[in-house]
Amino acid sequence: MFPSDEAFEAGLEELKAYCPKLLAFKGKISTSAQALLEFLQLEDQMNLLALQDYQLRRAQSDEDTRVAKYQTHVAKRYQRIYTGWRGNWFHRESLAIQQNLPKFCAGSSS
Repeated sequence: MFPSDEAFEAGLEELKAYCPKLLAFKGKISTSAQALLEFLQLEDQMNLLALQDYQLRRAQSDEDTRVAKYQTHVAKRYQRIYTGWRGNWFHRESLAIQQNLPKFCAGSSS
């Protein structure tokens, strides 16, 4: 568990550091299987860290439900991080991936 609010904030900052890395894939994930793989691996790393942090913080919020700050604060903070990098571009590119998937499976990215 996070020993303090400061430790929780540090965990959130660690998550936020993934956002620019993921945004760097904008316009690229539908162009090649390798770019898609690298993006998904980085996203998995972020998701694992977020899940671990979120579960710990939720457990802390259950320790003392009188602390209203922790009851809504946690989910909102994580939601802001995720919506910060995963905008409309991801949806558009995921549609393009569907079109390029046969090429990806055949081993060609062009």
